[in-house]
Amino acid sequence: MISYPYRGTEVLGVSQEEIENVLVPVRTSLEKFAFRKAMPRLTDADYAHLQSLVNNMEAAADSADAALLADEDIRFHEAVVTLSDQQHCLQIWRSIQPRVRAYFRRDANHYSDATVVAAQHRELIDALRTGDEQALDRAVTDHIHTHFGTTKDPSE
Repeated sequence: MISYPYRGTEVLGVSQEEIENVLVPVRTSLEKFAFRKAMPRLTDADYAHLQSLVNNMEAAADSADAALLADEDIRFHEAVVTLSDQQHCLQIWRSIQPRVRAYFRRDANHYSDATVVAAQHRELIDALRTGDEQALDRAVTDHIHTHFGTTKDPSE
């Protein structure tokens, strides 16, 4: 992020190297932990909220609004991190969120079928509902790594 006097701030471009070597590994570790912590805490209202975000993703895909699709994607992940009730995770998430948003927005225009994004998030909701931490870890890892041609978690 760069700050301009009297003009505000701007998130600088995100390189592929930064995405692959910093943001993806940090997100994978952070979100696997947060999703596991959120899983037993989620209420029907929480699931309804997450589903409403997925519905918003579908509407954004239907209207070819890549920026809105990226924003709803961010809202989904931040909601789960918030619902984990892990304040340090939320603090870390918020510190990387502008960079994650930048690469979501950059990549959102490259989907041949933007409805896939909503489907991936429905799979995350389904994994949360299973109560199976290992299945949830796999779903989160697969989701975060989906753009890089690999679903293997480099920490494994």
